[in-house]
Amino acid sequence: MKALFLNKYFIDPEALIERSMPCEGNVFIKKGAVVQSFDRIGDCKVMLEEKSFTYDGDLVKKRGNYISQGEVVASSKRAFGLEVSTKSPFTGYIIKTDAVNKEIFIRKPSRPFELISGVPGFVTAVIEGRGVLITTRALRVRGVASYGAEVGAELLVFGEHNDNLKQENFENELAEKIVVCGHLTREAYAKGRAVGVEGFVCGSCNLALFNNLKGDCPPVLVLEGFGKIPLSPLVFDYLKSVQSRFVVLRACERELIIPESGKQGWCSTKSVPFVDVKRGQAVQIFSFPYYGFFGTVISCDEEKGLVKVEMWEKKEKIELPVENLGVVGG
Repeated sequence: MKALFLNKYFIDPEALIERSMPCEGNVFIKKGAVVQSFDRIGDCKVMLEEKSFTYDGDLVKKRGNYISQGEVVASSKRAFGLEVSTKSPFTGYIIKTDAVNKEIFIRKPSRPFELISGVPGFVTAVIEGRGVLITTRALRVRGVASYGAEVGAELLVFGEHNDNLKQENFENELAEKIVVCGHLTREAYAKGRAVGVEGFVCGSCNLALFNNLKGDCPPVLVLEGFGKIPLSPLVFDYLKSVQSRFVVLRACERELIIPESGKQGWCSTKSVPFVDVKRGQAVQIFSFPYYGFFGTVISCDEEKGLVKVEMWEKKEKIELPVENLGVVGG
């Protein structure tokens, strides 16, 4: 008796990872070079955003001056000899002044940016002045839905595979991290966006939250489905074991890419549409009320086309048609 094979977790011996800088700079590495995860391969100077504010009176600073936050930039005389001054709310360089509208435009100082390889492998191509393409061995985790751009960052895992990500979880430093959780709530997403989370990987989230994602916001990868479906314990335990590793969330292809040099017996190295159902296999269920949940095959009835499964979450044993499940793992 055969069942659908879910090629959700598989090893890719030649995953291609792009590492690029936010603006033009210097790339030190050459095509064909071998790199390790923390090699410095390029640098640039990032020009930060421009800000503006209004002032009263006469300017005491001019274009090109560097000013600090709280520094006086303009002053005026009032009645009874009172002097009123305008202080800059920002630090940076004055790039323009508007005497008609009494407005000053500030550009924040540039900051240095160092490009780190992030993954071990060899350089397949160099994008002059911008970055490189690195070929590496990686584990790919495929989801069912995603939104957003491609981001690469350090991995951070919260709670257990069936836990909600809550606002109180955001006490730690989460800026520039890819956060993994069982269930993503609207409140947690809003809080994460506010503190600078790079992206979210979750077992499930509400469909309303997903449909409201728009514009330039942190990408979201949903691995199992919508509603309250826990994240697969197989992939959750693995991600917890590689926490703090640099990973790539490729939302455009609905996948998470984790550089991996070791053997992982729980994930696939093959790509076939169907496999024989056997006792002890991990399966995912696609019929209600257990849609998206996981279990282990304990017996098969080939004559009736039924499979008996022991649920991981509910510790129940259920029997269902073979077409209502998919085999996962190696």
